[in-house]
Amino acid sequence: MKFSRSGVWLISIVIVLLLQGCVRVDIGEHAPTLGDQLLDLYEARELGAITEAEFERLRRRLVSSI
Repeated sequence: MKFSRSGVWLISIVIVLLLQGCVRVDIGEHAPTLGDQLLDLYEARELGAITEAEFERLRRRLVSSI
């Protein structure tokens, strides 16, 4: 079976519309990685925003969540 160019485009659009609910497209910011979160903790500790005890508690929670 041979399709014209407009027929191929129409079929392509219909397929995309049907699959639209099945495909997830992330737009915007990415979820922070474990490394990103650990670096944020290190920085907060270095800046004095959190204490050493808070740093350790939060670090352990992050590491155990993986």
